[in-house]
Order: sequence, then structure tokens, then C-alpha cells
Amino acid sequence: MCSPTPCPTPLFAIGEQHTSSAIAGLLNSTAPLWTLLLAWALRDRTAQKRSALDVTIGLAGSALMVAPAVLSARGELSGVLACLAAALCYGLSYVYIDRYVPTRRYSLPTLAAYQLTAAGILTAPFAVLGATGPHPPGVGAVVPLVILGAVLTLTGVALTRARTASATSAPAP
Repeated sequence: MCSPTPCPTPLFAIGEQHTSSAIAGLLNSTAPLWTLLLAWALRDRTAQKRSALDVTIGLAGSALMVAPAVLSARGELSGVLACLAAALCYGLSYVYIDRYVPTRRYSLPTLAAYQLTAAGILTAPFAVLGATGPHPPGVGAVVPLVILGAVLTLTGVALTRARTASATSAPAP
């Protein structure tokens, strides 16, 4: 199965070498707009008749948010273009999946696993070529992650126990 689905991951990796993660995140949020535009352009049967004005306002708002970073002389244009291409690939992949992938035959977790596996395979050469040696994380990065991981794990355990307890203590019909 060949699709544009795994392409955004390496494009975002390349793009974020030249622009901030805030700009990359903003451009990532344009994927639904690109999906709708591509669905309209390809006359996709599932594209709803949304207002062209809504899409125009969405894209203009995104352009307005990104403009200061691009217009400043920080050389972020290449990163912005790579991230924009990634968002466009997301849009194209959604239309592709809707049109060519039999979603009844594949579950959503299977499709997600395919996407992540393909993205990992595509990104691995860049990771090997760009590796400059081990960079141990600082304490400032590790401590919050450990705390967050512990809190989320304990929350998950507590919710699971509460759900299990309520299921076992419910009166039988």
C-alpha cells in the first residue's frame, strides 16, 4: 500500500530544524483546511459544501500568524515551507485514505500503526545521518517528564480501578 501518509513526519523534522515548534504547530493546524481544499479540487464524494469564505479566512489567519516569523530575517522560510508541505501531505493523505483504503477492512489502529511504521522507516536515515553523538538530557528535562509520567500512570491506574470496582459492585439484573 503506497500513500502520502508517512511523508509529514520527516517534513516536520526537516522544517523544525529551521523554524520554531510554535510555527510548526500552527502550520500543522492547517491540515483540515488543506484536506477540504484538496477534496474540493479532486471532487471527492464525501467533501461537504463548506463556505469558501471559511477556508479563506482560516488560511489568511494562519498566514497572518506566520508572517512575522517569515518576514524577520531569521531564515525561517525553508522551515515554514517544509511544515506547510507536511500539512498539505496530511490533507492529501486523508483524501487518499478516504478514496483508496478500504476502511472497513482495516481498523483505525491498524492504519495508525501503518502510518507510524512507514514514518519511522522514512525518518531513520535522517536520524542516522544527522546523529552527532549522544546528548544526555539535562535534569531540567528529565524531572518534569518523570513527574508527568508518574502522575499520568497513577491517574490511569486509579481510573481503571474505579471502573473495575463500579463494574463488579453493580447489582446483578
